[in-house]
Amino acid sequence: MAHFCFMAFGSRGDIQPMVAVASQLVRLGHQATLCTEGRFKKMTEDQGIIFQETVLDLMELADSSEGKRIFQAPMKNMSLAHKILKDYILPRFRASLTQCYEAAKKADIIIYHPKVFGAVDMAELLGIPCIVMPAVPIIYPVEEFPNLGLTTLSLGSWLNRLSYKVNDWAEGSYIKKVNDFREKDLQLPLRKAGIYARYRKGKEIPILYPFSKLLFPEVQSWKGHVELSGFCFLERDVKLNSITEDFLLQGEKPVLVTFGSVEIPQLPEFFQKLCTALEKTNNRAICIGNREHYLGGNQLSEFAESNVLFLQEAPFFALFPKMKGVMCHGGIGTGSTALQCGVPLIPIPISADQPFWAKRYELTGCSTAAINIKHCSEADFIKACKELENPQLLQNVERMAAQLQQENGTQNAAEYLISLVG
Repeated sequence: MAHFCFMAFGSRGDIQPMVAVASQLVRLGHQATLCTEGRFKKMTEDQGIIFQETVLDLMELADSSEGKRIFQAPMKNMSLAHKILKDYILPRFRASLTQCYEAAKKADIIIYHPKVFGAVDMAELLGIPCIVMPAVPIIYPVEEFPNLGLTTLSLGSWLNRLSYKVNDWAEGSYIKKVNDFREKDLQLPLRKAGIYARYRKGKEIPILYPFSKLLFPEVQSWKGHVELSGFCFLERDVKLNSITEDFLLQGEKPVLVTFGSVEIPQLPEFFQKLCTALEKTNNRAICIGNREHYLGGNQLSEFAESNVLFLQEAPFFALFPKMKGVMCHGGIGTGSTALQCGVPLIPIPISADQPFWAKRYELTGCSTAAINIKHCSEADFIKACKELENPQLLQNVERMAAQLQQENGTQNAAEYLISLVG
C-alpha cells in the first residue's frame, strides 16, 4: 500500500480532478492525502481522503471585493494586485508550504498543481518521486497551440513552443518565500527561480493531464512526454429535487445556464436578451446561481415567470442529461461534464483558460460558436438556441459522449500514479 500526497492551491476546477483520482486510489486500497483550502474539506473527507488544510485560500481572495476588482479589470488594478500579492498571498503561501511538507513526510509520492512552488523541493529532500497535475495543458511546450495564458491564436509551430518559456518566470514573485522554506524547513541552500518548472536533476518531471485526448486530435507533441488520462470525474449518486423534477415535466428540455463562481457585471442585461431569445425560439431555461444576480433589480417578465427556473445549485451529472444544451463560461469542469452527458455546449468564455476550452469544444464540433458576453445580442442567443437542434451538432456530441464514457480517466490516472511509485 502506497501513500499519495496531493497538493493544490486554486479553484474547484483545480481541486476536483485530484479528489477524484485520490478517491480512486483509496478504493484500490492505498492512502491519499490532499493539501488544499479548507472549503474543500468535506468533499475530500467524504471520499475517505486525509485532509490537510492550507491557510492560502485563493477562492476566498477571488470572492472578496478587491479580488473582484482585479478580476474585472486587471490592468487597471495592477497596484492593488501587487499589494494583495505582497500582503495576503505570499505570507499565506509560505505558511502553506510548511503545512504541505508536514503531510508529504508520510508520502511515497507527491502530486502537485503548478501553483505549489516548492513541491519539487520537498520531493528532492524526501527522496520520493513527484508529478505535476495541472487542470489545463500549460506545462509541456507543444507546437500545435501556444501557451494558453498568452493567447488562443496560433503563432506558428516555433513561436507556439517558445511561448511556454514564460512558465520559467512564473515562480519569480514567489522565489524568496520558496528559498525561506528551503532554508528553514528543508535546510537546503538557496536556488534560482524556475529550475523545477519542467526538470528535476536533468530529467523531465512527469506530467499528468486529467482530460481527454479526444479534445486534441491534432496534437502529436505530447507523445512520450505527457500522460493524458481522460477526464477525472468525482462520481456522486445525487438525485434532483422535486422542484426541478416538476419543472422538467412541464415542457420540452430546457437550456441550462451556469457561470459557476464567476461574477459577471453584465449578467442582468445578458439575462434579458436571453429571455427574449428563449421566447422567440420556444425554449425555456434553468439558471444556476443567485437569482438576484440574474435580475439585477429588474422584474421577471411574464414569460420568464413560467419558463425559467432558478436554482442556487444542482447536481450536474443528474441534471445535464435532461438538458437541451448547456450555456456556460466554457470552463473544463462544466464543459467536460456536458460532453460526458451528451449535451451540446453554448460557450460564453469570460477569462483565464475559458476561451481556450471554448475553442476546443468548437473545433471538435460539440458546441455552437462562442458568444462574447460584453457584446452579445438577442440575435446571438437566437442563433445559438436554433443551433442546438442542428443534426450534425447532435451527432457529434452523441459520438463524443460514447467515446468519453469508454475512457475511464479516473482509473487510468490512478493506475499511472501507482506505476510511478514502483
